[in-house]
Order: sequence, then C-alpha cells, then structure tokens
Amino acid sequence: MEKELRDTDLEFSKQTGIRRLEAWMEFFADDAVIVRDGKTITGKQSIRQLYSPAFANKDFSLSWTPTKVEVSKDGNLGYTYGDFEARIGQKISRGMYVTIWRKENGKWKAVLDTGSSPAQQPREAN
Repeated sequence: MEKELRDTDLEFSKQTGIRRLEAWMEFFADDAVIVRDGKTITGKQSIRQLYSPAFANKDFSLSWTPTKVEVSKDGNLGYTYGDFEARIGQKISRGMYVTIWRKENGKWKAVLDTGSSPAQQPREAN
C-alpha cells in the first residue's frame, strides 16, 4: 500500500510540473485543507483561488519528492512527507511538506497539505 501512495505522490508532483494548476487541483479531495502562513484554506475552490496567481506565472514551478510514506492498516488513510522546491525565475525556495491522504473511490486524494521552509538560525550578537 505504501508503494501505491508513494507513486501517487510522485505522479502528483510530475503532473503538476506538466499540467500546472489543473493537475494540482485534480489530486485534492473536495473538502481538502491547506495550512499556509498560519491559516487554513478549506475546499477546492478556495485552494484554486489561492494558487491561481502563482501558477499563472510562467516562471513558477513546484516539485517535491516523498521521503516517508505510511498507510493505515485499513488502507483508507495515509501520509507522505519529504522535500519540496518552489522556483520563480532565479529565486528558489526549499523546504519540507506533509500531505495527509484519504482513499476515495479507489484513488488517493490529498485532504490536508502543508509545507515549511527551513528555520532561520539566530544571528550571533555582536
């Protein structure tokens, strides 16, 4: 079961790179939630509105690779986490993501997604 979910997450990243916003939206459940900047964005329409401007920018790209995958014993819930990279032109940001998945009609759908950038190290006082 973990292989199936890992393959789904990898395909999610691949298709997002190719088909951009439409592929991004295809992998989310209707009631999905994204946690971003300390806020929750709930439902596919709200998620589409949030990400439409980013994907409209031809210089924007987003990719990720799962490093851990786990599926519940009943096979209906799972999670993936790993490393992501977002680019806008020459600007690159990297971090980690976590996606919680639910099986719906035989397909894995993302129900909660969040990412974080590496913590800034405190500067030493002079």
